[in-house]
Amino acid sequence: MPPAMKGKTTSISAGKPATETLHGRDFTTGMSYPLGATVAAAGANFSLFSRSATGVELLLFDRADEFSPRRIIELDPRTQRTYHYWHVFVPGVNAGQLYGYRVYGPSDPARGMRFDSAKVLLDPYGRGVVVPPNYRRQAAAQLGENTAIAMKSVVADPSAYDWEGDEPLHRPLQQVLDDGDGSGRCYFMPSAGYYLIRDQQTVLSSGPLAGLAGLLFDRTFGLVSHAAIYLLAFVGIVPLWRRARRGHGAEVAVLVLSGVLLIGYISDIAYWWADGMPSSRYLVAPLPLLAVLLALGIEALVLAWRRVGWVIVALLAIPSALVTGLYTVQPELGYDLAVDVQRSGYPGRLWQYLYDHWGVDPGLLFPSLVRPDGTVTLVVWCAIALGLVVVGAALRPALRPAAVPGSPASSETG
Repeated sequence: MPPAMKGKTTSISAGKPATETLHGRDFTTGMSYPLGATVAAAGANFSLFSRSATGVELLLFDRADEFSPRRIIELDPRTQRTYHYWHVFVPGVNAGQLYGYRVYGPSDPARGMRFDSAKVLLDPYGRGVVVPPNYRRQAAAQLGENTAIAMKSVVADPSAYDWEGDEPLHRPLQQVLDDGDGSGRCYFMPSAGYYLIRDQQTVLSSGPLAGLAGLLFDRTFGLVSHAAIYLLAFVGIVPLWRRARRGHGAEVAVLVLSGVLLIGYISDIAYWWADGMPSSRYLVAPLPLLAVLLALGIEALVLAWRRVGWVIVALLAIPSALVTGLYTVQPELGYDLAVDVQRSGYPGRLWQYLYDHWGVDPGLLFPSLVRPDGTVTLVVWCAIALGLVVVGAALRPALRPAAVPGSPASSETG
C-alpha cells in the first residue's frame, strides 16, 4: 500500500479495517487529461468523466475482496473538476494499486440518471481489472453496497509491459503486402483510418447552413473560435461590394468565385471537422478573399473610429496570436476527434490546455456543432455576424475620400 497520508481517520465496525478518509485539497489538483489512471514518477493521476455527478470519491484498496477501502479521497469540485472531468494526483501510488470510484448524483431513471453512491464503480478508462473470489454481477443491480464483491480497477503502467522476448519482425513492406505468390498483390482490408472516417461521417448530418456555421463558430473546430480577428471580415463584406460597383468588379469576382465556392463546398460536406484539425487548414485556397475582407474591415474601423478602432483590432488580434503561438509550440493541441467530442462533450485540447494553465475558459463562448448543445449560442453568434455586416454598411461615409478642389470628383459632385 502507498505510504499513509495525513487526513481524517474514520473507524469502521468490528472485523473491518479502518478507512482513512482524505480530502482532495490535501493532494495536488492533478490533470483532466489523459482519462483513467496514469502513472508518473511520484504517484498517479486519476481522471474520470461524469457530466451530471455532484461528487466523486476515489477509493484505494489493498485487496480485491476488502469490505471497505483503505483510503477514500473526496475530490473537491471547486479545484478538482474541469468541465465534466474530475481529477486528482495522488503521490505514492504505483502500478498495481487497486482502486474504484463512488459517484454521487441524481437518481432519476426516467431521465437516465441512476447514480448510487453505495456502489463501487470501475474506471471506464482503466487498463486493468481484478475480480474478487466472491464476485456477483447481480449485486450491482441490488440495493445496498457491493464493496467486497465488486470488481476493482488496477493502476497499470504500459511502459513496464513485459513483451517476453517479442521483437519487431523487420520484414520488408513488399513481403508484408504480398499475397503469397510473389506478385506483390495484396487483399484489401479496411484500416483503422477507414473506420475512423466512417464513424466521423456519422457525427453530424451537415448541410450548407449548418456546415457554414460550424466552419466559422464551432467551439472545437471553428475558424472564428480560434482566430477572433476574423470577425472583422464581416465588417469588410459591404466595403468589398462597394469596390465591385466602383469599377473593380473583375478583381472582386475572381476573389469571390474562388473563395465562396470552396467555402460552400467545405461547409456542405462538413470537412471542417472530418479529420479532427481546426478548420483553418482548409481555408488556404480562399485565404486571399479572407485577407481582403479582413483588411477592409480593419480599414473601415480605423478610418471611422481612429484610436477606438485600433483598440478593437488589438483586442481581437491578441488572442488570435496567442492561439497561433500555442499551436506552433505544441502542435498536438490542434488535433481532436469529432467522435470524442460528440460522445463525451470534451471541448478540445486547446481549451482544456488554457483552462488547466490559466484558469480561463474561452471555449464556452462558442457553440458545439459536433455535439448540438449550443443552439442559443449559435443564434447569438449569427446575430453578431449580421450586426458586423450592418456596421460595415453604416461606416460608408467614413470610407469616402475627401474631394480635392479642382479634382474630377469635386466637379462631379458640384
